[in-house]
Amino acid sequence: MGKFLTGEGLENAITDIIHDAEKELLIVSPYIKLDDYFKDLFLKHEKNPNVRITLIFGKNEKSIKKSLSIADLDFFKKFPNVSVVYVKNLHAKYYANERKGVTTSINLYDYSFKHNIEFGVYRQSSLKDYISDNFDTDIYTFCHDLTEEYPAIYIKRPIFEKKNFGLSTNYLGSEVLWDQSNGFVNNKFDESKVVSDFEDKISIEAKKEGGKLTREEFEAQQKLPEEISKGQKITFKENKPEVPIKSQEKETTGYCIRTGVEIPFNPERPFCLEAFRSWNYWKDDNFGEKFCHFSGEPSYGNTSKAKPILYKNWKKVKALK
Repeated sequence: MGKFLTGEGLENAITDIIHDAEKELLIVSPYIKLDDYFKDLFLKHEKNPNVRITLIFGKNEKSIKKSLSIADLDFFKKFPNVSVVYVKNLHAKYYANERKGVTTSINLYDYSFKHNIEFGVYRQSSLKDYISDNFDTDIYTFCHDLTEEYPAIYIKRPIFEKKNFGLSTNYLGSEVLWDQSNGFVNNKFDESKVVSDFEDKISIEAKKEGGKLTREEFEAQQKLPEEISKGQKITFKENKPEVPIKSQEKETTGYCIRTGVEIPFNPERPFCLEAFRSWNYWKDDNFGEKFCHFSGEPSYGNTSKAKPILYKNWKKVKALK
């Protein structure tokens, strides 16, 4: 159940969401203006490529930089894993990480926190909430949909190489995939690109043309439809899968999030027995796994025992109920 917050309680909830993020940080605010305190909170994630920051802002069509200054945009550009999206008619405000969220009246604007009367509703999420109808999951999904409908302004993604037979990765740096900073100067930019047009993570192996496949990549490739050429190395986007989503006839079938083999669909038990024994050694609920429990498509670290289903598949899971 949600908790009503205002004043200091509201500020503490939002600053905790920013500070405590470990995998996801979603900021939805028409106006953004950072003081030194907010910058210090964000800087905790400056060198952490595993925290995916999504920034959605809006308003001021005739002068976009009034909603997000060039200086604040440049600040966010230093992070290793960040998406910035412009929604021209945005008025909603929402702050969330992978565990909690606040729906509120307050912009990410230092003046608002210091002087305005604002309030919001706070909620923490569990795995049960993740797979069932609740307002916070619905809001998160709606905000994700905004990134599919409105133009991306800036996209930067981490580059990883696989280690220990694909069970872990090594961060090599980040690459800017899309930058429309100049649009802030002349108030014009390309609206054809959205967040899902870009990979969530970049595999150094995929960047090496003609490089050999690892065993894990080869075995995953054998599960692809026959119409995809077997000799081709395939990369997947979280939001645009190259493998088909399972049909209603297979609604009780799930997939092990570590091996990809078929198992009964149960988000509370997303491993096959062999994979569970491996997971049980460390018991890390947030360890990035290889597949989506719902669709079976490669997830490249974007699923875990805590969240075994890719975000884009939430609505399809709910439709099974």
